[in-house]
Amino acid sequence: VHGGGWEGGSREGPADVQISEMLARAGFAVFSIDYRLVQRPHDGRPAGNPYPAALDDCQRAMRWVRRHAGDYSVDPERIGALGGSAGGHLAALLGTKDTRDNSDAELAAFSSRVRAVVDFFGPADLTRPFPKVDIFGITVQGMVDNFIGPGNVQRQREASPRFAIDSHTPPFLILQGDQDALVPPEQSRDFHAALKQAGRDSTYVEFAGEGH
Repeated sequence: VHGGGWEGGSREGPADVQISEMLARAGFAVFSIDYRLVQRPHDGRPAGNPYPAALDDCQRAMRWVRRHAGDYSVDPERIGALGGSAGGHLAALLGTKDTRDNSDAELAAFSSRVRAVVDFFGPADLTRPFPKVDIFGITVQGMVDNFIGPGNVQRQREASPRFAIDSHTPPFLILQGDQDALVPPEQSRDFHAALKQAGRDSTYVEFAGEGH
């Protein structure tokens, strides 16, 4: 699942293609997905495609993969999700939340939950303040506000993997740089601690001197 602050990036980004090809060479079947991107507020209009649009698209993609698993010789019970930054956040939601919109009859019988998650420095608790570092003409906090809606605490909590951990949460591998200026390392550290406290399988690796 590609990153980009929920408002940019694509499955054809160079880093995403590189990771996909690396995994394929290692023997994994890889599905790289797109999702609806948040559109910044404009001319008095609110942000377009806010949460849960991206989650719905990711969950739909997961159910599509399961429905077509036989076409690709994929074991539907051994599918994981991997993503970085905003993609890490969405991958984490695929491991912590059940299907939100199950209105498509063709996919209704298929779960959107993954069996493992690799989370590269993804935001995990959207109720916390984020850095006001300017990136592409907007702050990280501004991206979160556009994704959720500013001041919407209930929606912030609903969209946070940190608060969605349950008895079905699969194993996590969380990777984080200790000099990340966009997603504070405390996000990943505390998420890992919450997973362990809930009795879930989580491995945390922090890289010294590495940023976002």
